[in-house]
Amino acid sequence: MCVLQREKQRRHQEHQAREEAAQQRHRLLETERQARLIEKEKKRREQDAKREQLRSERDRAREEALREKARERERKKEARNVAFQTSVEELERRIQLKQDESSKRYDLQLEQIKERASSVPRHLSSDDAPCVGLYDTQKWCTLCKIKIISPVYCLSHLRGKRHQEVVSSLTPEQSDPALVITEAPMEERGLSRLQIQMGERLRAGKKRARKLKQKMAGWAKEQKVFVNEAMQSKAKSRLQKAVNELNKVVESHGRQDDVDVGILGHLDHVLSEVSRVLSFKISDDIICFCQLGGVAVLVKLLVVCTRRVVLTKPLEKTLILAISVLRTACNENVDVCTYFILANQFAPIVELLVQYLATPCLRSHPRGDVPADLAPPMEKQLCLLHGASLSLCPPLLCLLGTVLSRLSCSAANHHLLESHVLDCIGLLVSVGVVDRLSDCFAAILVPILVPELEQLQTELGSLLALLYAILLHDGPPRHSSVPPALSAHTLALAMAAFKALNNIAIIDLKMMQVCLGADGVSLEFRHVVSYLLWHCSHYPNPALLQELILSIGYCCVLNQDNQVFLQSGRSPTLLQLMCGLPFDYFTKPELICLLYPTLLAACYNSQENVGILSQEISCKLLSTFLQESMRVYKEESKGVPDFYSLPYRFPKCHWETALQFFSN
Repeated sequence: MCVLQREKQRRHQEHQAREEAAQQRHRLLETERQARLIEKEKKRREQDAKREQLRSERDRAREEALREKARERERKKEARNVAFQTSVEELERRIQLKQDESSKRYDLQLEQIKERASSVPRHLSSDDAPCVGLYDTQKWCTLCKIKIISPVYCLSHLRGKRHQEVVSSLTPEQSDPALVITEAPMEERGLSRLQIQMGERLRAGKKRARKLKQKMAGWAKEQKVFVNEAMQSKAKSRLQKAVNELNKVVESHGRQDDVDVGILGHLDHVLSEVSRVLSFKISDDIICFCQLGGVAVLVKLLVVCTRRVVLTKPLEKTLILAISVLRTACNENVDVCTYFILANQFAPIVELLVQYLATPCLRSHPRGDVPADLAPPMEKQLCLLHGASLSLCPPLLCLLGTVLSRLSCSAANHHLLESHVLDCIGLLVSVGVVDRLSDCFAAILVPILVPELEQLQTELGSLLALLYAILLHDGPPRHSSVPPALSAHTLALAMAAFKALNNIAIIDLKMMQVCLGADGVSLEFRHVVSYLLWHCSHYPNPALLQELILSIGYCCVLNQDNQVFLQSGRSPTLLQLMCGLPFDYFTKPELICLLYPTLLAACYNSQENVGILSQEISCKLLSTFLQESMRVYKEESKGVPDFYSLPYRFPKCHWETALQFFSN
C-alpha cells in the first residue's frame, strides 16, 4: 500500500513536472511570439516611415519643380516684355530720329528759301540762336556805320539799343534789313578800331610789365623769413643731397645744347625723392627744402631746360614733375609762397608761360616742323593745342594759381603782402597771359570761329564765345524735347566760366554789365544761359545752377538795358525758365536766398518783366522776402562778406523803393 502511494505520488510529481515544463515551453513560445510581433510591428513602422519620407520627398520635389517652372515662366515672360520694350524704344528712337532729321531738313529748306527770297543774312529776323561762324564777306550797317563780321554780332546789333534808336526815326522802308545790312566797303575791311585799341593796350602792357619786373627785383630786401639758419629736419640730409644734384644738372646743362637721356632718368629719380619727402606735408621739411635753395634751383631748371633745347616727351615729363614738386611745396606752406614772391621767382615762371602761349608752333607740330610765318592761318590756330603748350601750360597755370590763392588768403592783415599779390596779378595781365588764353579759347573753336568782338575783349577772355560754340554749334535747342547730356568736361568748363564771370562782377560790376550788354556778347550770354538752364531742368546740377542764377542777377541789377534780354527770344524766355525752377527754390530758405535776389534784380523798375513774373508766381513773395531781409540785415554786418547774401547782390539803398514797387 505504501508502495502504491509512493508510486502514485511519484507519477503525480512527474506529471506536475511535465506540466511545469509544458507551461515553461508555452511561456517561452509566447515570449518568442511576442518578440516576433514586436519586431514585425517595428519593421512595419519603419517601412511606413520610409514610405512617408519618400512620399514627402516626392511632394517636395514636385512642388519645387512646379515653382521652378513658374519662375522659368516668369523669366521668359519678363524677357519677352524687355525685348518688346526694347523694340518699342528702338522704334520710338528711330521715329524720333527721322522726325528730327525731317525737322532739320525742313528748317534748312525754309532757311534756303528765305535766303533765295532775300539778300538778308541768315537769322537776322529769327529768335533762334544764330549759326556759329564768320561771314565770308564782312557786312556793313549803313545806318550805324559799323562793320559786322558774324551772324551773332549781326543779330545782336540789329536788336541793340544803338541801332533801334536810329531805326526809330526812319520809315519801315528805310529800316528794311535787306537795305540796311550790305557788304562792307573795301576800305573798311582792314584793321578795325578794336584791333587798333588792342595793339595800343598791348604796348602799354609791355611798358607796365617792365616796371613791375624792376619792382619785383627789389623785393629781395624784404625776404626775412628764410635768411635765418636752416630749420632742423629729419630729412635734411636727403633734401641737401637732392638740391646738390639738381644744382649739378643745372650747371652742366647750362653749357650744353641738349640733355642726355641718362641725365633725365637721374633727374626724375631725384625729383621723385623730393616729392616723396614733401608728400608727408611736414612743415619743417618743406621750409628746409626751400632754405636749402630747392625752390630757386627748380625755377632755374625750368628756365634753363626750356631756353636752349627743343622739348621732347621725356624732358616734358621731367619738367612737369619739377612743376609738381614746386606746387606741392607752395600748396602746403604759405611761407614758401611768400619766398616765391619775394625772391623774384614769380616773374621767370610768368615769362616761361608767356613763351609757351606766344610761340605755339616752335615746339612741335602734328604734321612736322612748320615755321610760324609760313603756316596757314588754320594751322597756326591748331598749333595752340599741340606741343609743349598742351603739356606744360596747365601745370604752370596751376602753380601760379596756387601761389596767388594761398597768398590772397593770408594777405588780408598784411598790407605790403597784399600789394605784392596785386602786382603779381598785374604782371600776369600786362605780359599778355589773359590775351594768350583768350587766343587759345578761340583756337579751340576752329573751324567753329568766334566773333571778332569776343576775341578782342579780354575782360571776359572769350569765355562766352567758347561756351556758345560748344553748346550751340548744332543750332538752337528745342525746349520741347530732352537735351543731350553734356560731358563732365563741358560741365566743368561751364562751371569755371560762370564762376569767373561772378568773380568779375564782385570786383567790378559795372565792367561786367557793360561787357555782357555789348553787341554780340548779350545774345551769346542769353542763349548760353538759356541752354544751361534747360539742361539743368532735366539733369540736376545744383552747383552750376547756382552760378547761373548769380550771373543773371549780377548782369541785370540796376541795369534796365540788360533787363530787356530776360524777356527776349522765344518762349520760354530766361525769366520764364527761372520761374520754372524746381519747387524747392521757392520753399527752402537757403534756395530762396539764392533765387529771390536775382528775381528782384531782374524785375526792379521793369513793368514788362513784372508782368511776365506775375503770370508765373506772385510778387508778394518778393515783397515778403524783402521785408524779412530788411529785418535781418537791419544792422551793418562786420564779419566776412557773404557775396551770396542780398546786400551784396541788391544795394540796400534801393530796398525801400523796391518794396514799394513790388507791393503795388
